[in-house]
Amino acid sequence: MTAFHDNTVTLDVTGMTCAACSARVERVLKAQPGVNDARVSLPLERADVALGAGGSIPALIEAISEAGYHAVVRGASAAERQVQRAARVAEKAAERRATLGLAVLAVVLAAPFMVDMVRMLGGAQDHWLDPRWQALLASVAQGVCGYRFYRGAWAALRSGFANMDVLVALGTSAAYGLSLFNLLSGKAHHGGGLYFEASVTVLAFLLIGKVLEGQAKSGASAALEALASGAPRKALKMVGGLEGEVEASTLRAGDRISVRPGAQVPADGRIIEGHAAFDEALITGESLPVSRGVGDAVIAGSIASGGRVIVEVVATGEDMRLSRIARLIEDAEIARSPTQQMADRISAVFVPVVMAIAVLAGLYWWFVQGSGEHALLIGVAVLVVACPCALGLATPIALVAGANAAARAGLIVTDHSALEAAGRVTRVAFDKTGTLTTGSPRVSGLVASNRAAALGFAAALASRSDHPLDRALIHAASDDGLALSGVTDFIAVPGCGVSGQIDGRSIVMGNAAHVMAAGAGSVELQAMLAEPALMTAGSVAFLAEDGRLFAAFGFADPPRAEVGAALASLGALGIGITVLSGDRVEAVTAFARLVGLEDARGGLVPEAKMRILGELQAAGDVVALVGDGINDAPALRAADLGLAMGTGTDAAKAAAAVTLARPDPRLVPVMIEVGRATRSTIAQNLGFAFVFNGIGIPLAAMGKLSPALAGAAMAASSVSVVLNAWRLARKTFATQTSDSKF
Repeated sequence: MTAFHDNTVTLDVTGMTCAACSARVERVLKAQPGVNDARVSLPLERADVALGAGGSIPALIEAISEAGYHAVVRGASAAERQVQRAARVAEKAAERRATLGLAVLAVVLAAPFMVDMVRMLGGAQDHWLDPRWQALLASVAQGVCGYRFYRGAWAALRSGFANMDVLVALGTSAAYGLSLFNLLSGKAHHGGGLYFEASVTVLAFLLIGKVLEGQAKSGASAALEALASGAPRKALKMVGGLEGEVEASTLRAGDRISVRPGAQVPADGRIIEGHAAFDEALITGESLPVSRGVGDAVIAGSIASGGRVIVEVVATGEDMRLSRIARLIEDAEIARSPTQQMADRISAVFVPVVMAIAVLAGLYWWFVQGSGEHALLIGVAVLVVACPCALGLATPIALVAGANAAARAGLIVTDHSALEAAGRVTRVAFDKTGTLTTGSPRVSGLVASNRAAALGFAAALASRSDHPLDRALIHAASDDGLALSGVTDFIAVPGCGVSGQIDGRSIVMGNAAHVMAAGAGSVELQAMLAEPALMTAGSVAFLAEDGRLFAAFGFADPPRAEVGAALASLGALGIGITVLSGDRVEAVTAFARLVGLEDARGGLVPEAKMRILGELQAAGDVVALVGDGINDAPALRAADLGLAMGTGTDAAKAAAAVTLARPDPRLVPVMIEVGRATRSTIAQNLGFAFVFNGIGIPLAAMGKLSPALAGAAMAASSVSVVLNAWRLARKTFATQTSDSKF
């Protein structure tokens, strides 16, 4: 399979109406010189083209135009894409209004025919509507409401292929033309021999289906539109201690801005003054406001409450997290699942096959009954009932609906095929640090005869250092309400420890070798290590006072508060759980015991993680991997489904198919539920399409289905598919809460 990466050109394509159209555009693009591969999405109305040597973007656009469609290159910058999005939104809104207007007109024109049909079913012997009125109403419907189908059919035939519009144009024109001929030639007596109701009602049903399809498709980019408009356009910039309103687009890294209660943060930054709560639901999906103070990061688009803060800008424009997430959605690969590939192959040959069936059925009945009129009606019914819009929409519209449901739950799906993979997952493998744990070590155990003195000395030294464990010591001292003493003669020895004078005492803190060099005895040190308080520690630091071992601190990376609920939800779904970590085996084992997991493996390098994944897959498991670090990237790519924590590295997020917008492992079972619901919806949609066509075409060919009823059946199949996907898109997948504490 060709990779869609740096040499990929994305085109926005308009004018496609069915799966046959998207298949045609894809074939046209693949046939162009210098094109290595191409993928076209009907619901998203876009084409991704992998260009090689000799590839030409103008040639691609010209080829699409010659095929009867319109294409433009997607803008390279955020500003250009925003303009294009606005233009597309306006164009689609106008198109939906026009389609709605045509649908209303078609229903009004069809209403008298439907009344007449009900009368005939009730036993009436003649038509209630005068034949001339029938001809007038049908002519308006065919010329006005049917124009869009004639236009689409002409564009398709001009480029050498047949699509759904060809079926509609042929079917309705045949019914209308035969009726008009019978009326003008005098063959129609008291309304007999007239089939105007077939063409009018078919057009009405089709346009109603188009309205519903348009409403469902309009949600395909809902998450992206929300993100694009998430950040405010204005900002309060601090200049000389005073606030001044400026355009948010003019902000640069290092600028200081004021964010008042109720205002949105205009750029990513870090709080340097004040404290407030922030509603980050737009970005992370978290329903509750999050408390932020000095030193904490804030995200553009979040809303402040409870206080005013001064924020130092760290990222603007394309570098903001909001923009990065928008690009992940906008630039997502349109990878086709096996189900979608099957539907595409069927749709590509469906139209010519149906046309052949219609001709053969018509010829058969002409030969059997000798009636050209009856034979024509049989052919019309076959053409009408077989419109393949339901089959073409079945898989892609379900994938788009699933992606939208996932986005509302806080899951950014960057590869739509991941939705089907999620529905098949049987085992989830978690990285530990930063995924199941907070990624911020805390003091998990303290061995000392005088806790307050030991913690005070340690925190005082930590305040002068930048070791990763220093924040944990300062945090613990703060929790105990300890004030930090001053430190003199401070010395830091990289990789070993620190030392200094505190209140006239010589204090040394660090690893075993460092404190032993200061005079601490090894026997006492080993005795401290054996204390239960340090048994589950991932790291241990020792503290000596005036050459005498005084205390030992154990550090551990605590589980996230949501881990218990996440693991319980996975268990309820019947999913196996494995922990794959690069941490020490002892630390991983202790963590697994704490959270109640049996399969936990530590000390793993990236190659070992990939090897274990391969073993699990070879044993029959469909494996999802959840990680956040650069070292997880290879395994995220190798897994059947890769999920990256939103707080993880860019490498992890690029390798994964799904990004958790907030660092909440409860989103993992939610993703599996969305995947299962999406697979179920695809199966239901394909079932609707195959049942309607599988039953309708033979009935029509056998003369058991009139053109009007054929049109109703065809429209019903399309409407059922759209409404089923719409149901999925509106479904809420909520994370389960838990009172479990670790």
